[in-house]
Amino acid sequence: MNKKLIVPLVLLAVVFFAVALMIFLSSGKDQVAPTPADAADGTAEVSPADTVDLKLFYMDRTDWRMIPISKRIPRPATRTELYREFLRLLLQPREEDRAPVPEGTQIRALYYVEADRVLVLDFNQALMTGFPGGSRSELEFIQFIVNNICFNFREIRSVRIMVAGNEVKTLSGHIDLSRPFRPNFAFLKQDE
Repeated sequence: MNKKLIVPLVLLAVVFFAVALMIFLSSGKDQVAPTPADAADGTAEVSPADTVDLKLFYMDRTDWRMIPISKRIPRPATRTELYREFLRLLLQPREEDRAPVPEGTQIRALYYVEADRVLVLDFNQALMTGFPGGSRSELEFIQFIVNNICFNFREIRSVRIMVAGNEVKTLSGHIDLSRPFRPNFAFLKQDE
């Protein structure tokens, strides 16, 4: 090849690479990152009512569907506080019902991504270290969390699960956690 032709081609390749690199690096700035629900929508008042009625669904020992338990709680000042209080109640152990949550599991952080209508839940490490394993256990845990949240908070369409501030592939090797989960209300036993 001619030496006079090589220099312009190399310069053209360098310019092309630089432009492609700039486009690639600037493309991530337009994406909506999850913001803490406290800052995103949690600062607004929920409403003037004094209480909130919730339905917490727990695994039935004799049926494949989850049974409802009604709760009335004082209305928190923000939506984020309401999400947190709901999850605190949901994760509490109950002797009379089966909850597919390892002992000591707590919420570290939660984020509501309004544009995608997804709630991102960041659990502590106890979720992974105490998880019993098996595809059924994973499915029960996911459906327990997702169905409860989406049933009680209609603005939330899906739930994403993280552990200790990190994305995890799976809880025990069976169900892919890389995407948010949508509810399946067929698992819920409604009041007759």
